[in-house]
Amino acid sequence: RYADRKPGTYGGYDTAGSSHIPELNKRLERIAHILDYKETHRELPPKRRQSVYVAAEDQCRPSAGFPQMMKEAAERGPGAVLEVKLMRSASMKRKAVLDLVESHVLSKQKVVIFTGRKADCDTLGEQVRKNSAVKSSKAAVWSAHGSQSTTARQVIVDRYMAHPGPCVLVATGHAFGESLNLHDTDAALFVMLPYDPGQFRQWEGRFTRLGQKRPVVIYYVIAEGTVDEHVAGILIEKLPAVERIAKDTELAEAGDILAGYDSMDLDELAQSVLDDLDF
Repeated sequence: RYADRKPGTYGGYDTAGSSHIPELNKRLERIAHILDYKETHRELPPKRRQSVYVAAEDQCRPSAGFPQMMKEAAERGPGAVLEVKLMRSASMKRKAVLDLVESHVLSKQKVVIFTGRKADCDTLGEQVRKNSAVKSSKAAVWSAHGSQSTTARQVIVDRYMAHPGPCVLVATGHAFGESLNLHDTDAALFVMLPYDPGQFRQWEGRFTRLGQKRPVVIYYVIAEGTVDEHVAGILIEKLPAVERIAKDTELAEAGDILAGYDSMDLDELAQSVLDDLDF
């Protein structure tokens, strides 16, 4: 009733839509107490989002291994293909990311970087360690991803949180984007873009939560002329529905820095992005 159910293209039912939303909200009033994000977070230090566009001439060559990854992803469907393309794009932004890191480290701040691929996480971690500004500032640097155990990741998070700064944590969003708290952070760089509202909220939620001590800026680093530009737009069309159901006005406001696609099933959404690409 509330998912605009109709016969699916290939059988079964399509439940990717929404319907009778006012009625759903009335029913939810009786069984749920929903607080707006602005109410729950009003006492926290401010959060600022900023899009950083990396021009084609400023992008690096993608790291090795993507042709094989793409071949394997093609067998798993459009969602997997889109994710590999996002990882490839993330690997091309290293110079721009290092410039941002250098600026914040010189200000003695704490920085977290979320990228996509384990190998790129390791490479970026090494490049951050070798950066002249990082070395001269004697900043601590950690790099970690899903290859480390949950316990090992928590140890790294504890050390990062306890450090007064400057310091840098380079991690994959998939391994560090949920459950772990990183709210003692001045700048968070999303080098691989999340492409659904749930992931978007989870990743940002690592930095804006109870216990946050100071303002945080969250950078969405977008490589021009790549899949990034399409994915940056996907969230916006989804956010109004999130706002209507969850009264999540703060999440909906993310639309001010992005631009959008229609809300749909994730595989359909991924296919729609791939259909628009000519590379």
